[in-house]
Amino acid sequence: MADWDLVVVGAGAAGMLGALRAEAGGARVALLERDAAASSNLALSGGLFSAAGSRWQQAAGVEDSPARFAADIAEKTANRVPPLLLRSVTEGAREAAHFLADVAGLPIHLSRTAHFPGHSAPRLHATPAESGTELCALLRAAVRRRARITWMDGADATGLLTEGGRVAGVEVSGQGTRRSLAAPWVLLANGGFGGGAELRARYMPEAAAALHVGSGASDGRGIGWMQRLGAALLCMDSYQGQPHLCREGQGAERLGAALPALGAVMVNATGHRFAAEDMGPSELTAHVLAQPGGAVEIWDAAAQEAALRQGPFRAAVEAGLIWGGGGVAALAARFGLPEQTLAQTLAEAAGF
Repeated sequence: MADWDLVVVGAGAAGMLGALRAEAGGARVALLERDAAASSNLALSGGLFSAAGSRWQQAAGVEDSPARFAADIAEKTANRVPPLLLRSVTEGAREAAHFLADVAGLPIHLSRTAHFPGHSAPRLHATPAESGTELCALLRAAVRRRARITWMDGADATGLLTEGGRVAGVEVSGQGTRRSLAAPWVLLANGGFGGGAELRARYMPEAAAALHVGSGASDGRGIGWMQRLGAALLCMDSYQGQPHLCREGQGAERLGAALPALGAVMVNATGHRFAAEDMGPSELTAHVLAQPGGAVEIWDAAAQEAALRQGPFRAAVEAGLIWGGGGVAALAARFGLPEQTLAQTLAEAAGF
């Protein structure tokens, strides 16, 4: 007999939402988290999520639909995403946003901080602080209020149980013990492979040398489990680039993706712009990585005020990683840039 109706591996955004949806339908759910004290990709994110045709859009007078959302994704990805998967995501996103508000009890709003590349309508939603840390905390609180969800911290999923050619549960280790959790359904929500250097080099060499700023637990183990069961892989060279980073030692703080839409420009060590900053964060990442010595991102006071509405940018400011003050001469001296070239670049850039 199965121990649970569903075992969810990974208590990030996908895992917690999946657990909540299943529990709302009457399922007994085991939610496995390797280390709740460690940061997750959800907590590290800006806490923004897309939904088309939501009631918050309608209240704001925004015309949007799942079909329009699907068309935007198809254009941005050059039609690489299978239509069935595309419809599932874009049609399900609106329902998921409403579920988070109506059933999970999260305070949701439509973010209007800035336009994000690829979206033909404002459709990014968030909780009040527009912070992944806040969204993670709110989802965890919602999970813990559900009697049919058992949160298992320190539960490290090590493999899948199979029976008669189908998945029948999960092998788990933790606190010096190993055990099997039987269930007719398993949801793998333990992240991608951003934390696995070997997999990055194999599938996305363009970004293999990039600093990984996501959760270190994203080692791709779940992908290997599914491959051994004959699952096909799709879009393995795709990644979420983060070109807007403040480096600090071996780590970094994200600035979020709103700055280009707010008028920020990037210059390299020669003081020149090297790409269209609003092309999208993932595309821009390769251009930043190609600059010897990295890049400097520059914005004005109005952009600063607007960007402070979002959690990642606030965290960078609070960490003292944003430099401001003085004119072009001070800026050039601070970052070792040629003053005359920088002055000309900023004079030519829109908004400066």
